[in-house]
Amino acid sequence: MHLSSDWTRGDAPAAGWELDEAGFTLGDRALVGPLTLRLEPGQVHGLIGPNGSGKSTLLRLLGRQLAPTSGRIGFGGRPIAAWRARDFARQVAYLPQALPASDGMTVRELAALGRYPWHGALGRHGPRDRMAVEDALRRAGVAAFALRQADSLSGGERQRAWLAMLLAQEARFLLLDEPTSALDLAHQAEILGLIRRLAREQGLGIVVVLHDVNMAARHCDTILALSAGRLLLRGAPAEVMQPAVLEGLYRVPMGILPHPATGEPIGYLQ
Repeated sequence: MHLSSDWTRGDAPAAGWELDEAGFTLGDRALVGPLTLRLEPGQVHGLIGPNGSGKSTLLRLLGRQLAPTSGRIGFGGRPIAAWRARDFARQVAYLPQALPASDGMTVRELAALGRYPWHGALGRHGPRDRMAVEDALRRAGVAAFALRQADSLSGGERQRAWLAMLLAQEARFLLLDEPTSALDLAHQAEILGLIRRLAREQGLGIVVVLHDVNMAARHCDTILALSAGRLLLRGAPAEVMQPAVLEGLYRVPMGILPHPATGEPIGYLQ
């Protein structure tokens, strides 16, 4: 059973982020920017680039974990800083690369934390909240593990449990920092397939940091290639998956082959 979007998302913004010469500097080092771009709902936006290229910093700026030191970031048609914290959390869910501890919590209890923006720490959960949690567990594919300890799950199962928490939050946008790190290929494909379905079926806007360019090309609608905090290129996977682009990004010789079944571009080291 799917929740109706009426009661949780009736005031959801139609637009996502607008960055206008936005940047973040730490000391005398520019970590990000200046960047000017738009990120819209209903798409999976993949952030790729070498270590230190500013991917995670950009994600934290979008999630209000950091404030820009220059330029402007807007969300939903108004300055991102103008949003009240709880209202912003009802629209944007952020999952860091290093997951917080969930000691002693079942998967259902972990997912229920996603209802915090709607009630606060001491708020009582009603039927709609319980429905949101159960719906999130089902959509993330962890309903069968609902009573298990979250920390007892395998890597892929645990990652889906945290995604269930984000889905229970009923946000319109998800920010995911390397959700497939330390997962094997099967679990990577499973998580990214789920992310893509959420964008298609639920109209979510998803910004995801990825290291594997081939996974990014297969599962993302648009790819943003970052280098030294600057946007080297933004485009469809076929535009980014070019030898010259990947060589300029990673500073190593790269080649491209078509996938034997789908024809999608596959990058490889030469």
